[in-house]
This record gives sequence, structure tokens and C-alpha cells, in this order.
Amino acid sequence: MREVKPDISHLITIKPVVYGGIISKFIKMSGVISAIPGLGYTFINQDMTTKILRTIISFLYRLSFSRESLSVIFQNEDDRRKLIKLTKIDASKTVLIKGSGVDLDRFSMKPFPQGKPMVTMISRIQKDKGVLEFVEAAKILREKGNKAQFQLAGVHDTNYPSSISEKEINLWREEGIIDLLGYRKDINFLLENSHLVILPSYREGLPKVLLEAAASGRPVITSNVPGCRDAIKENITGILVPVKDPKALANKIEFLLDNRDLLKKMGKAARMLAEKEFSIEKVVNKHLDLYKAFAGLEK
Repeated sequence: MREVKPDISHLITIKPVVYGGIISKFIKMSGVISAIPGLGYTFINQDMTTKILRTIISFLYRLSFSRESLSVIFQNEDDRRKLIKLTKIDASKTVLIKGSGVDLDRFSMKPFPQGKPMVTMISRIQKDKGVLEFVEAAKILREKGNKAQFQLAGVHDTNYPSSISEKEINLWREEGIIDLLGYRKDINFLLENSHLVILPSYREGLPKVLLEAAASGRPVITSNVPGCRDAIKENITGILVPVKDPKALANKIEFLLDNRDLLKKMGKAARMLAEKEFSIEKVVNKHLDLYKAFAGLEK
């Protein structure tokens, strides 16, 4: 920062926000924009170690937010309220911007595919994303004779605190419960070849995959938790289920797949929501407005 001497510093995720926010107090600049994409694992787990870590992180956030020329971007209202309470930041310095935007041309609405219903989850393979609940829901429906196919795309990070063991993942492969696709770049292709998108996560900032699903005209079933519920219009573009409840998840998957007219109706509504709220152009313009305000320019 001393070498670059920025007029405005835009800090994203916890380490840059904390370190950069504290350092910026000793460097002259027009303003600091701190983006909080989500509160993460530390604000989900309730064991004693995590609670202590959460207290430390909240204190560091409070230090980094203690400057006058500051805007803090949140992706959902729950995270915004929580950090206002924990850090005592003035609410007028906070801004709600829903996600990082979606390319509505790349993620476009296509007709639903022919053949067996395809149920897709796209996320890192870890417990707090709800992967275990997704697999259990697939088991429940298979035992009932449901012919839907289940696929999971995403990386397996063994270093993450809520990582799933390789042994368990290999067991899924052996049982043929779900198709494990690994890391994929062609998310738009996966979505357009799906009937339903699932994310039973325990907490999110604003999950990009749900915005991409909306842009692709695909209904969503997701957890009724911060971030996830902010990405849909309940019973219009998707359905909310209780967190950590694979039976409820299986029931709602079965319900939507058995009601194709409703599935298509939700898909159209999802695309309309994406065009109204999630386009990358609108998100970029909201960020540019913050830059202009700190630079003393008119919006």
C-alpha cells in the first residue's frame, strides 16, 4: 500500500479486509471498500475453539472498520446485521450488494433436457456445504425406486476443517449413489442439462451457483439459512428446506420432479429474477458508484 499509494483500496475476504483495513489507517487515501462475501465456517461451528476464534475475528473486524471513509459490502442481510452488532460499525457505512453478478449471456435459459431427471449439486465437497445431506437424499429416493440421477461437481479439499474423508467418497462411488464429476469449468453446460439444482449448505454469503442456476432458468432447493434464502424467491423460483434435514430435502426433490409444470414455471421465474437482480452489469455499476462517491465524482 505504501508503494502503490492508492486513492481507494478495495479489500475482499477476511485476511485482506482485516490486514488491509488496519494498515489503511496509517496511509492517506480517499476511502476503503471492504467486501465480506460470507462469514464462513467460523460463524457456523459452535465448539469452544471456534467460538474463541470468532471472538478474535470479530475484534479484528472492529479494528479494521474503525476509519471514517469506509464502505463495507455484504451479500446478505443476516451477515450485515450480525457484523453491525459484533463490530459496532455505523450501519450507514454498510452496503448490500447481492453477489458478484452473473453473465446472463453465458448462463442462458434453455429448454429442460429430455430423459431421466438430473439433480445437480455444485460445490466444494465438504460437510458444511450440505454434501452429506445431498447424498443421503439421493439414497432415500433410490430406495423408493425414484429414477432421478444425482451428480455432484466440485473439488475435494482435504485441508478444510469440514472436509469429507476419501474413504467415504470412495464408498459413494462403489454404491453408485451419485456421479462424482470433480472440478468442472463448464458449469453453464451442467446447469442447462439439469432439471433441478440443490444446495443444502449450512450458511453462505450469496452462493454464486444459485445465481447461475437462476440465470439458466433452473429451480433450486436450498437450505433456509443466511445467504441461501437470499438467492431465491421462496415457492416462486425455488424451495427452502430445513438445514441438515435430508428427508425434507428428498421429499421436496420428489415433489418438484413429479410436478413438471411447476418445475418449468419456477424456471421461468428464476430467469426473470436473475435479469432483475443478478446481472453482472448491475453489480459492477453498484461498485462503480462506491468508487465515484469516494473519488468525489457524481454517480
